[in-house]
Amino acid sequence: MAKWYGVIGFGVSNEQRDSVWDDTPEERKYYGELLELSRRDKKQTDSVNEDIQLNLKLSIIADPHSKTNLYNIKYAEIYGTKWKVDSIEPQHPRLILKFGGRWNGPEPETSSEV
Repeated sequence: MAKWYGVIGFGVSNEQRDSVWDDTPEERKYYGELLELSRRDKKQTDSVNEDIQLNLKLSIIADPHSKTNLYNIKYAEIYGTKWKVDSIEPQHPRLILKFGGRWNGPEPETSSEV
């Protein structure tokens, strides 16, 4: 089991204009352990290229923010790539995140601090 420190992305709903809502990612840093890591290719008949899938489990130390926003967790960055969360299993005081394919959703806005 490898130690992990990285970014978890939460989907935050924001009203862009009247009755138009958008999920904007908010990133927070967490400590955890990689419990399982293997790769598989997802065969699709309607696609030219195969999608990469991970059999990945990540155990993170839950804090009050992750507990209250459990269902808003969208992705985690592992080895420089953002992977989408397929399921979450609460095991106090940890959360076990299971992943599938790459995250192709919105990116957080970067600040232009110098």
